[in-house]
This record gives sequence, structure tokens and C-alpha cells, in this order.
Amino acid sequence: MRIRVAGDTPSTMTLDVGDGEIIATDADGDGEWVAKVEPARLGSGEHTITARTSGGASASATLVVTNDGAQLTWFDVDGAASTPRLHRVDGADGLELWLTWADRSEGNRAPWLQRIDGAGRFVGDRVKLIDSDEEIHYARTAVGEGTIGVLYQEIGGPYTNYFAIVGFDGKVLAGPMALDPSNMYGSYGGDIRYDGSGYVIAWRSNDGMGGGEVRWLRIGEASLETTGPVMVAASGAGDENDPTGGFDPFTFLTIEIVGDDAAIGFVRKHYDAALEFAIPKAQVALVGRDGSVRSTQFIAPVEDFTWHHELRLFPIGDEVVTLWASDDLTSSETNTPTDFFART
Repeated sequence: MRIRVAGDTPSTMTLDVGDGEIIATDADGDGEWVAKVEPARLGSGEHTITARTSGGASASATLVVTNDGAQLTWFDVDGAASTPRLHRVDGADGLELWLTWADRSEGNRAPWLQRIDGAGRFVGDRVKLIDSDEEIHYARTAVGEGTIGVLYQEIGGPYTNYFAIVGFDGKVLAGPMALDPSNMYGSYGGDIRYDGSGYVIAWRSNDGMGGGEVRWLRIGEASLETTGPVMVAASGAGDENDPTGGFDPFTFLTIEIVGDDAAIGFVRKHYDAALEFAIPKAQVALVGRDGSVRSTQFIAPVEDFTWHHELRLFPIGDEVVTLWASDDLTSSETNTPTDFFART
């Protein structure tokens, strides 16, 4: 447990924990004291911890010890809860945690927002983010400066993609905006990020005949200025004449911000001449804030006899790390092991 002291640094600090005391230390002399508190000694429940300094100052906080977690939904009541995402938000009182997800607690599946405190307890009532007469299967969210961007999918061929900007009270501030072209339908998958001043979205559309696209759009949070939509990748024949193939029905999209650009990761098929059929390969596209597609490349050699699974992107500092799963098609094992690879 860390205790920060403002003003004059005391010579000692003691914590009243349960029926005993723990001595805190300030090894660096910077006013940040550290005390080792063993949860097993306290047992499950809420415990009041009081810190006392040699100068007579004191402060108390509540420590929650539990291994049960907190449950928001029940399958037999709410159905499967989809697309959960935890957000760290700079609030008026410091860092806040907000959770978004979708469930059928009120009949049709809808997206919800719930604040959580540092102890994993729910704060206040949950808020419905999108109030629709249709079933919302998936709702992927990003948090901006006081608003929430919601990329969601309703039923329709098999899905229809929409985007809206809402407040933390559930009030719709912009949208909803239909994202799929008039002659196309929505496909599974999508992702959204906030780039500092606007929401950047990636989603998939299909033509109903096996063809599909990955599309990109940026919307300013305050200005609502729209750039795009831009077609980032499209299905090809996936044969010897046109090696670039299409997308499986369940294809995950992941997007991360890299400076002024957005990196979009996905898996698509590519024709392998030696095997004489198209196999899934991971690909990353880089799109500028102005909507220009700067590059689209496979993250590994396309003829290395490996079958790629889901691809994910993770921001680390100023770089993005790609992580993907791969099966070796030359393996002699009955159950081919799946390997995981990462690269910047």
C-alpha cells in the first residue's frame, strides 16, 4: 500500500490494520511511503486502514479484500454479455474506471455503461448507451474528452453498422450514422479508438455474394468533421491470377493509433501456389488522418506454409506491437500446435 504525504515529511508512519500495526517506509525520501499489507491476514471484506504520522496527522481509507469479483450479468437472465471493454478516464476526482458491454437484460440486446471504483465495486446506476428498437449484437466503444464513441451492429445481412457519439448520461450527441454503403451489408467485426480529438473507426461490409471490404472513417469529437469513409482492403479472387483473397465470416478487426496514423489489423486469405488454395494470412494497413492508405502489407511471408488465426495490435510507447497465432502446415503432429508471434 502506498501513502503520499504532502508538506513536511514525517520521521515515521504507522498503519493501523485490523488488530495490529504496520510500519511504513519512505526509502527514497520523496514523501511516498510504502507499507506491506498481506490480504490473507485481513480476510475477505472491507477494512478501514488508518495511517498515522509522527507529526500527529492521520488519514483513513477503505481496503476491499475479495477473490469473488463483482457480477453484472447472469446468463440465464441477461443472455451472453458481448464486447466488454474497460476504460480508464481522467475524472474530476482522479482516475475513473468505466465498463461498457451489451446484454439482453431488457429484452433486445443493448449496450450499457457502468462506473467501477478502484475496489471493483459498482458506482451509481448503469446507463443505456443506445436505445434502439432493434437487437444490438455488438457495441464497441472508445472514450474521448467527455463523450463516448459507440460503434455498434444491428441485425441485417447479417449485420448493419452504425456509429454514434453519446454522453456519460446516455444522451445521444451525434448520430446514429449508418456506415455501410447502400448496396452492401455489415459483416462481423470492427473496432474504434480515440486519437486525441476524434474517433477513428474500422469495420467490415459485404456485398451479399462473398465479397467484402474493410473500411475506415474518422469523425471529430467536437467539430463532427468527417473524413472518409475509405476502403482499406477489398476481397480478391484468391486464385493464381489474383492471389489476394477474401475474408472469413468471423474476422476480427483491431485498430490502434500510431502518431497521426491508424494501424488496422485483420486476417484475410491469400492464394498459395504450392498448396493450390487460399489460406488465411495476417495483414496490417496504415491509414493517415487525412484518409490516405499509406501501406497495406502482410506481416509474414505469404508462402511460408503457415495458417494464421486472429491478429491483435497493442500500443507500447510510440510503437504498435502485432500479435498473431499461427499453425505450421508442415507439422507431422496429429493436433498441430498453435504458435504465437509478435513483432513491431
